[in-house]
Amino acid sequence: MRERLGGVVLGLLLTMTTVTQAGAGVGFGLGYAAPAGGFADAAGGGPELFVEYSQIRSDNIEIGGALSIAALGGQEFTFGGTKFAETTYAAAPLVGFARFYANGVENGGIYGGLRSGWVSVAAELTFDDPLLSNLESDETESSIAFGPEIGFLSGRFGVYASYMWTGIEISYIEVDAFGNFVPETATISWIEAGLKVSF
Repeated sequence: MRERLGGVVLGLLLTMTTVTQAGAGVGFGLGYAAPAGGFADAAGGGPELFVEYSQIRSDNIEIGGALSIAALGGQEFTFGGTKFAETTYAAAPLVGFARFYANGVENGGIYGGLRSGWVSVAAELTFDDPLLSNLESDETESSIAFGPEIGFLSGRFGVYASYMWTGIEISYIEVDAFGNFVPETATISWIEAGLKVSF
């Protein structure tokens, strides 16, 4: 999973270079991604970063694309109070977006929009006991992704919040009130919020 995420980071840097050469507006963001819905029972959330480029299409409309990486946390499995296994999830959405600025794009202020595109999610299962290493797994699945976003921009700086839904369904284990392991399924989705700067 680390190798794949390293490739995504390289792609992100190449994207920034291409966009800068093309003279388009570039933005960077750093926030937190929190699993939503049933996925919140299987993951704990983590940091998210993104790079985006955008173009003004009219006085109030801005369009563009964004590439981000979100560490979605995972789930620890314990026996007798000792952790013996752990799952972790990470997502890399590549989306296009359209935003509407109530006061006009160049004036900033409150905006709302929609994002849609493609996402790759990496899931990793590891065991603390080396004797169980043959049971470890590292898989990646891709799917469509879309969701709404809102934000506020003042000059070069802003805040944002968005929801991302994917078509990826996972299986995980939940512990009931009697200590029994119960298999569950959930669709991967998350809420993200943070700060961004535009150039």
